[in-house]
This record gives sequence, structure tokens and C-alpha cells, in this order.
Amino acid sequence: MGNLKNLILNASKGISALEFNYSDTFPPNIAEQCGEDEVIDVLLALNDLSKAREEHDAGEDSWDGDTSDDLWRAQVRYGKLLVQLIPRFPLQVAEVLKSNHGHTRFWAAYAFNEVPIKKAIAPLKVALTRETEKLNRTMIEKALTKCLRKKWIPFVS
Repeated sequence: MGNLKNLILNASKGISALEFNYSDTFPPNIAEQCGEDEVIDVLLALNDLSKAREEHDAGEDSWDGDTSDDLWRAQVRYGKLLVQLIPRFPLQVAEVLKSNHGHTRFWAAYAFNEVPIKKAIAPLKVALTRETEKLNRTMIEKALTKCLRKKWIPFVS
């Protein structure tokens, strides 16, 4: 386990709970402080949020839109953090595509859609062959298309 929770706590000092909870991004500069272990922390956090969302959506309180919104905002924050981690940890972010949780796989594909890189092509192709959820397949296809269409400069990933 990495240090992601502490990085988030330190970066959010002085930010009100209301502002933090209703933001769709984490405070700035967290990604720059992350290492490979923190990428794993993001995966675990997304998995936990995905599991909570799946349980909520299947439970008696599925009508509670506030809880759904809170879970969604948290997933968005971690998904956007993945986007920021791609330049330094593309293969580690690609591992997120292997998650057992559909919502987690969606955010990994979203990240590569936002930051298309050559190293993501093979993992996205594999993920596409395994994906059964329509929304995720669509996002993986979009990300793969962007990665394939990007003009690659030699010696730059």
C-alpha cells in the first residue's frame, strides 16, 4: 500500500469538507507526488467505490440519488487522478483494465481516452476482448481509437 491517503489529506488541508466532497478533482499536485504504490492505491480505491456503488444500486436504497452522486463524484476524482498518472505510469494504469469491477475498468479506459499513448494499445485490445459490459466496451473502443490515431513521434511514448 502506498501513501495516497496521506497525500490527499495533506493536500486538502484548509479546504472545507463541502468543497472537497463536491469537487470532481483532488487538490492539485497530488499526482506529482505519487509513485507506483499510489497507482495501486487508486486501483483499490476505485474497486472499493465500484463495489459500494454496485451494492447501493442493487440494494433497497437504490432510490437514494444523493448516495449515488457521492459515489460517482468520488469515482470521478480517482478517474481524473489516473489521467494525471498515465505519463509516468502507463503500464501500471493499464493494469487497472484488469479489475473485476466494471466501474473501475471504465475509469481506466476513460484515462487512456483522455491521454492516448502508444503503450496502451496492446492492453486496450486485450481488455476489449474480455469486456462484457456495453458502456465499458464503448469507452475502451474510444480510447483504443484515439491511441491508434494519434501521430506518434519516434522515440517518444
